[in-house]
Amino acid sequence: ITNDILPRYHAFLRAYEIPKAMDVIWELIGYLDGYITSYEPFKLIKTDPEMTERVIWGLVYGLHEIAEMLSPMMPLTAEKIKELITVKEEEGIVTFTTTPLSAPLFMRKE
Repeated sequence: ITNDILPRYHAFLRAYEIPKAMDVIWELIGYLDGYITSYEPFKLIKTDPEMTERVIWGLVYGLHEIAEMLSPMMPLTAEKIKELITVKEEEGIVTFTTTPLSAPLFMRKE
């Protein structure tokens, strides 16, 4: 995320290429979806809780970055995501605390 996604996103944003910046956000969303598919944390928890914790940390980190990236284009949605993810950094260690959703961010299309 730090070496590829964010630099491309910021370059597009600086150039006012909003659709391309949004494409980068969607790329990150797709990457996180693939990450879930590959690691299957809902199964991994049964055999390797420590690895599952690292996988979940990576997913929450990605979601936090998505919220930051969405801020200029979708500020209300970004704020809702940020309210669900609390970031704390102590001595160079980043931890996240999450709050469950009370309602979906987006309603399902019928």
